[in-house]
Parts: sequence; C-alpha cells; structure tokens
Amino acid sequence: MFEVYTNTWEQRKLGEFAEKAVDNRGKTPPLDKTGTHPLIEVASLGKGAPDYSKIEKFLNDKSFENNLRDYIKEGDILFSTVGSIGLVSLMDSHEEAAIAQNIVAFRAKKSYVSNFLYAMFSTEINKKKAERIVMGAVQPSIKVSQLINVNYAVTKNINEQSRIGSFFSELDHLITLHQRMPENSLKYT
Repeated sequence: MFEVYTNTWEQRKLGEFAEKAVDNRGKTPPLDKTGTHPLIEVASLGKGAPDYSKIEKFLNDKSFENNLRDYIKEGDILFSTVGSIGLVSLMDSHEEAAIAQNIVAFRAKKSYVSNFLYAMFSTEINKKKAERIVMGAVQPSIKVSQLINVNYAVTKNINEQSRIGSFFSELDHLITLHQRMPENSLKYT
C-alpha cells in the first residue's frame, strides 16, 4: 500500500509549515437571507469538506467584498478556535464562501500538502494538543498566536505527504458514501 520512506518525521511548529491565511475574528459581516455567499460556521466543520447542508447564514456580494479581512481558498484548512475547539475541514472549491469569526483558515506553505495537513489535524492526538491551550471555561477559545507555536510531527517528504493525504481523502470519501447508503435506501422502501 505505502512504499517505505526513510526520511524521519520532525516536530515542527504550526507556523513553520502553514501560514495563517484567513482570520476574520472581530468582523461580523452583515447577513442577507437572499445572499449567495455561504457563511461557514463551526457546525459545518469536522468531516472532509464543509457540510453546506448545515449552513443557514449568507452574505450578499457587497458584504462579502467589503466586510472581510481576507478570503479562503481551495485547500485551506479550516480550524475552529471557539466553542468546539479543533474541528477541522479541508476547504473545497466553494471559494465564494466566507468563514465565521470563530474559525481560522491555515494555508499550507509550498513544501507541504494540504490534505496531508488536514489528515494530521484530524487525529485525536493533535486535537488534544489544541485543547491543552484552551482559555476560558464558559466559552472556550484558542488564541491563534498560541496555536501557531504548537508542535506537530510532520515529514518534509512531499511524496509521503501526498500519499498519506490521498489515502485519508479516499477513506473520508468512502465513509461519506457508506453513511449516505442508509439514507438512500430509506427513500426507496
């Protein structure tokens, strides 16, 4: 399944392999029920790409263009920083979407593969690393300045990253298909 790699994995700070791409904290854009830009919130994170069926808020073109600090791109890793800490999704091609202020998006640096980083962030061990730096009891949150200093085990071998990332992307896809099978079979009974 996987060829043998001899490169060692290293402990690296998040800031060394990903750059902060989007941080709209403190920016609540005006909403519009007839808007065409989905506002991705924490409830839609946690499985592969964002779950657009859970999105209930939208921005119009004016709000999208004038009320955000930055924009998400395909391949960004969406990471919840308030409430349900550490939920992640890999941004798909819906680049016309925006993220709520309780989500930060990280973009992989050129020598790292996005779906590998998504798979890495999704592990229980790495979720616990984020939970260790949580502040506040009523509304738990993480400061991005602390998160970028958390160490993660990564490989610099781009081929190994690609193979691991592809494997887990396929696995996520298969799980999603199997979860939908009972839904589809109920429609025809």
